[in-house]
Amino acid sequence: MKKLIKKAMQQENESFESWVQEHNVSLPEQKPTRISRNSLVMRWATVATSIIVIALAIALPIALSNRDTSNTTIRYLATDSVAHSLELEELFLLDNFLLPNFNQILNHESAFVHTAYDNPELVLSYTINQLLYVTQDETNAFFIDYRIRTFRNYDFRGYEAFDDLSLNMTVNEILIYYDFVESNSDFDAAQTLALIHFSYGDSEYFLIVAGFEGITEITSDTLRILLTELLT
Repeated sequence: MKKLIKKAMQQENESFESWVQEHNVSLPEQKPTRISRNSLVMRWATVATSIIVIALAIALPIALSNRDTSNTTIRYLATDSVAHSLELEELFLLDNFLLPNFNQILNHESAFVHTAYDNPELVLSYTINQLLYVTQDETNAFFIDYRIRTFRNYDFRGYEAFDDLSLNMTVNEILIYYDFVESNSDFDAAQTLALIHFSYGDSEYFLIVAGFEGITEITSDTLRILLTELLT
């Protein structure tokens, strides 16, 4: 299955929108069924961004007005942090974090360590963006935005989207909170995404998960498969 996924990632497909414009074709009601990796990632990023924008519009004024800058309780916002590019291998050298099996990662876009603007030695979180993970039995594949928050009073951009997640499961004695959201685009069918939050040790984990088109559908069952591997 890894070979099939890599082949799909390497294919350069003509943009559906560009084709329509070039041929002056009126769009039918039926949507195209083939979705390239790029369009899947774009749709995923668009929905995640929409959630973030809505959450920020509601919560940012409250966070700004309630920020406690005393010596005992310092709260950092996204604008108080600095992102430094990180090699994925560097992150896997760190101890005490739950990370995907490195051998099952086919691709990722970027990785960062986020530090406090006024204290560069204070690490607030680590992120891996658009990670493509294949399960060990090679029957499921997932796109994941993976964040590890190491400083609990860090309100990263979009953290409000993980408030009040309505579902939960226990995997390897770790309580997982999650929920599903539907993405939409003008040209593709809706895509189900999962928002996931759990704590392990001194850190919190925030994931946005999408299934690889045509291979994995996002359900509670497939999330349990993924999380069982991540939390082992």
